Amino acid sequence: MKTPVNLIRRFLSVFAVMTATVSVTAAVSVTTAVSAMPETAIAETLSLNSAINKAGRQRMLSQRMAKAYYQIGLNTRRDEATKALEQSVQLFDAQLDELSEFSPTRGISEGLATVKAKWTPFKAIVTRPYNREGAVQLVELNEELLKATHRVVVQLQEYSGRATGRLVNIAGRERMLSQRLAKFYMLRQAGFHQTEIVEGMDQVYNEFGGALAELRTSGQNTPEINKRLSNVNVQWELLRQSMKDVNKQRDLSELVVLTTDKILQEMDAVTGLYEMTQ
Repeated sequence: MKTPVNLIRRFLSVFAVMTATVSVTAAVSVTTAVSAMPETAIAETLSLNSAINKAGRQRMLSQRMAKAYYQIGLNTRRDEATKALEQSVQLFDAQLDELSEFSPTRGISEGLATVKAKWTPFKAIVTRPYNREGAVQLVELNEELLKATHRVVVQLQEYSGRATGRLVNIAGRERMLSQRLAKFYMLRQAGFHQTEIVEGMDQVYNEFGGALAELRTSGQNTPEINKRLSNVNVQWELLRQSMKDVNKQRDLSELVVLTTDKILQEMDAVTGLYEMTQ
């Protein structure tokens, strides 16, 4: 089945008009969270669902920062990527402190200590100008940071023992997968073709689609959640069709960035809506 070229062209023409709007709104959760963060985070204000959401956002930020770093190296929407990276670093630091203050168990505290240990060398690379050596080192460091942040999310979900905690986790993970897919695409465009990168992209396809289908059939969905999940599905199908036979396609970097950021925006809203479910 051939990629619907006319559809993609229409999509790109629309985004050419909406670029500024999409770029701002797709980063709204990052920008708003940073600007709204008090100088001293008050841990007591966190609910378990809120903690799961924030921990899940850390998981997403690990992929978003790597994506932005490689995006800068490819000179794809470089200024926006630079701003997104700076904001993401700031938010990751702030939320890590907040989660550490909130931590309800020794095991979760130990998990967060591991995140801090993995974050230090990762941050050292992404806060310096892009270079090929850093790009190579970041491949492994990024996976280690993702695993550490994911472990904390699972620990918090298990501690909550509630169905809503699981939905917050799944929806939050979709945020991460959107950025992970974009990261893998940027890596391939940058000349990284290791087996784990090629297979990683395929794995993201399978995991994102399966989780989206599960969320869309949840009995706890509100009309607003269903609407936003439908929006995600439209973006996802367009992206999936556009990236078929990825090795034969022209450079789709801008389309991948814009579409995955739109998915991130919608899934961040969905995660917040699940967080408020009692």
